[in-house]
Amino acid sequence: MGKVAVLRYGNISPEDTPTEITFEKQINWLIENNTKIITLSELESYINGNLRLENAALIAITSAHLDSWVWINPILEKYNVPAVCFIDSWEIEEDEFAGFSSKDIPKIDYRRLRRLTAPIKTIFEEKTIIKRARLSWFEVRTMSNKNFLCQSAGKFNRKGFIDSKIDGFITTESHPLDADDRLGAMHFKEGSLLANRAFIPDRKINDLLHKYLLANGYTRFFEKENWQDELKRLLPDAPYGRFETDEQYRLRVRNRLLAAKGELQTEIKHNVYALFWPFGEYSSESIKIAQSTGFRLFFTKKPGFVETGCQNEIPTFSAKTLSELKAIYV
Repeated sequence: MGKVAVLRYGNISPEDTPTEITFEKQINWLIENNTKIITLSELESYINGNLRLENAALIAITSAHLDSWVWINPILEKYNVPAVCFIDSWEIEEDEFAGFSSKDIPKIDYRRLRRLTAPIKTIFEEKTIIKRARLSWFEVRTMSNKNFLCQSAGKFNRKGFIDSKIDGFITTESHPLDADDRLGAMHFKEGSLLANRAFIPDRKINDLLHKYLLANGYTRFFEKENWQDELKRLLPDAPYGRFETDEQYRLRVRNRLLAAKGELQTEIKHNVYALFWPFGEYSSESIKIAQSTGFRLFFTKKPGFVETGCQNEIPTFSAKTLSELKAIYV
């Protein structure tokens, strides 16, 4: 019996693993070893029992940034192989256009391309944030009209709070959240807000904590040895907020998925029916909500081979090296 796998990749560039060189070697290896690189529609036909496949692979890019345009798309065009690119539509900007077409890329200095796609550290409100150059809608439309079919990874994918127990406070090392993330504010367990009901911290308590921080050195406050104990003494008795209701959760997730699907379909002029769960997190309830918006294929981070009838939980393999790829099929 053959092996049918979804090969999941994040960013691919000279600064990432895999590099664009390794990725091309992997594509070469698949072709030379008679592994058919399939389209998303072929995978769906296989899952539905309407197509027989032996050894096959779907290439899936799950972190769409400018590296998809600069490094991945030219390789797909060179070997004329298909792939699917899952996009968070919040991360796409028209004015982020790199200023060159895919035909221009071979003529551009390698060092310039490398600088364009390298991760950049920036400081925002005293926080260190790793940013990458974004794709533009022009680039998304161009790629999706060729080998690179674009599908959805949601919209505005930020983790939020999903538990009511305080596990700390927001500090300078915190990353952006879909929540109140002011310095000094209460911190709770984080998770995907598509898969979980959001916990909403009490605004008045966070106001108190943040104002205390402003009056006591702001970021220098965290240099104190027992700063957490000092903030804890300001806390009233629980509860420290509230969970959104089941109805609020269902409405929020449905609206966000409809927005992601609608925006992407409007731009690429193709049907959007496949969803890669942000952070790999999902639930039976989130699957039902997504199905009600027109999605019918759901990709996870769980490793494994694709089997018939697995459309609600399609497994994927991460293959960052050539040896990892060979281990999947050999």
